[in-house]
Amino acid sequence: MMSSRCTGHCCRSFVLRYGADDRKIHSDWIEEWLEEPNGMDDDTVQVLSMVIPLEECEDEEGELYNTFTCKNFDFERGQCLIYDTRPGMCRRYPAEAECDYEGCTFLCQKM
Repeated sequence: MMSSRCTGHCCRSFVLRYGADDRKIHSDWIEEWLEEPNGMDDDTVQVLSMVIPLEECEDEEGELYNTFTCKNFDFERGQCLIYDTRPGMCRRYPAEAECDYEGCTFLCQKM
């Protein structure tokens, strides 16, 4: 059943990517990037300061990366605690693609 609001499926656990090669981010990089955010826009810096590493994973090439959650996500209620002021990156997700999460209310929200 579709809900009339976002249920936050994509905020529970996600992978962050960067660069032209769409590389997955490891949590060790975030602290370094936040210390010297050379060339990063404010939106990216805000998102990086909100993430919490969950699990370390390894991709097909042996590169380590993390899954993350957001410190502003309320797991019990399935809601963003800063929904009205969330970063642009969060507002735009999943951009032009369909959300990968079963039961996502993204399409319901856009209608």
